[in-house]
Amino acid sequence: MTDDKKLELLYAHYRDIVDTRRNNIRYRYRYLFYILILTLLILLQTQFPADIEKLVSTLLEHILQSESIPISFQIVEFGFSFAQMLLIVRYLQISINVERSYKTTNRLEDQMNCLFGDKVFLHEGESYLENYPKFLDAIDILYKQVIPLIFVLVALMKIAALVQICLNTENFLLFQNALFAFVIIYFVVLYWWFLRESNNQEKADSQQAEN
Repeated sequence: MTDDKKLELLYAHYRDIVDTRRNNIRYRYRYLFYILILTLLILLQTQFPADIEKLVSTLLEHILQSESIPISFQIVEFGFSFAQMLLIVRYLQISINVERSYKTTNRLEDQMNCLFGDKVFLHEGESYLENYPKFLDAIDILYKQVIPLIFVLVALMKIAALVQICLNTENFLLFQNALFAFVIIYFVVLYWWFLRESNNQEKADSQQAEN
């Protein structure tokens, strides 16, 4: 296979990964919006449970085209907690996919530059990181540290409110809500662990390249 053909294939793969990352970033914004809306509904439910129950009941009646669907506080809270857990896990999954894609594009840029004979492909690598604006650094910290920390704090608050729950029939749904909160914390910790390992690997690769 000629170098031109290799360069063509590498660039096509490179464009696919960059386009996929951009789509994932848009999805990440969307999921974050959903999480914020759902968290707001959960907070409103704690203050105005009857109104939220009526709202959910009305929505279900409209969707299912039924005249009367009674909804209890525990069922609504269970549904909100379960949906929040799924959204947060998906948000973290997308964030990890975004972070992993940068390593792949950087490696492809190095391979394409080697074939091209000059450092031309630098948009996602060196030139992007060179003189990186402080504002974007702050946004990076917001997505990697602050938002996951908020997820953990919200989950801890939920666990603290349910810490007195016993395993019995009446409180089973509330226990499930606490379990969902533990799942959120677990996946956030795994996400932070991934970021830590990635940073350590990048430092090791950088030191090896310098040597």
